[in-house]
Amino acid sequence: MTPQATILYGDAWELSGQLEPASVDCIVTSPPYWNLRDYGHDGQFGLEKTPEEYVAKLVDLFARLRPALKDEGTVWLNLGDSYAGNVLAGPAQSEKTTMTGGRKDFEIPARALCGEVASPDRQSCRYLPESFGVVAAWGFRYVQMLVWVKPGPMPMAMPFAPPATEFLLGCKRGRLPRLGSFPSSAMTISQGLHSVKPSAFQDYIEQVSPGPYLEMFARRNRLGWDTWGNECLEHVEVSP
Repeated sequence: MTPQATILYGDAWELSGQLEPASVDCIVTSPPYWNLRDYGHDGQFGLEKTPEEYVAKLVDLFARLRPALKDEGTVWLNLGDSYAGNVLAGPAQSEKTTMTGGRKDFEIPARALCGEVASPDRQSCRYLPESFGVVAAWGFRYVQMLVWVKPGPMPMAMPFAPPATEFLLGCKRGRLPRLGSFPSSAMTISQGLHSVKPSAFQDYIEQVSPGPYLEMFARRNRLGWDTWGNECLEHVEVSP
């Protein structure tokens, strides 16, 4: 039997109401990134004035689609980097706030809009969203995410794939000068001892950030760094 498909052409917010309840197994989308491109359509999604408006509108769309998704359904959302201060953003985004939330007042009531969704599955990077709140509470603003790719991940009972990545959030405050740049936002490095991060992390940090340096919860010492951790053999002082 030849598979059949129905194509609905039009505005996603309007078409969402045409879907039958519990009729969809999977939703896949790569929506327009915020303030990245003007497609020349009035009222188009992606040209909202602020990142908050962009996220709120995307949350609203998923709230409309939620009734059509089966209880055992899945969602795949491809959302890449987009920066306030983009040439399309205009003066309203002069604060250089990223769409992932650099201000303390950035809060989208996703649960209130979409409702509770019970999930017995294990979750990868479960606390990644909360980490942006920690950054804001410390008085920093998020700038860019670096990805550590670990080849040959250990098989684990995850919903889709064994975890093979960790994330390093680059944040700053004030007008700290940048010394250089990274060769790439992704680094592929084999995993060492449990919880020990690659020394390449510090190498990259020293390439772009002036010292002095401090590593908290450190597992080892590094010349030129203050290291705080109960597994460090000795403390290395940074000369003033």
